[in-house]
Amino acid sequence: MNIIPLQGGSVNAHQRFEVQLGDNLTTMLLNWKTLTELWSLDIEIEGVRIVSGAILLPGSDIIAHWRTDIGRLVLNGDKPTLDNLGVNNQLVWIPTND
Repeated sequence: MNIIPLQGGSVNAHQRFEVQLGDNLTTMLLNWKTLTELWSLDIEIEGVRIVSGAILLPGSDIIAHWRTDIGRLVLNGDKPTLDNLGVNNQLVWIPTND
């Protein structure tokens, strides 16, 4: 289990960063959707998008729909807003073998 650091605030409304998930170096793209007031997540491995538009909602595996082999991503804590992302919640990666 690893915690993926997240940063909120308007300056971080569109962010791109790399995270090692097991054997996979992933690129994560987080975008604040102003109209719906939700965060969405895209994940790429070696330039190939494997997750597109996953919504960060607490309490469930947010990438289960995509059936990737990279494990689970669960958001714990409060529903993320533009300002509380990474403060009142955390994104946790759980490997497939856990």
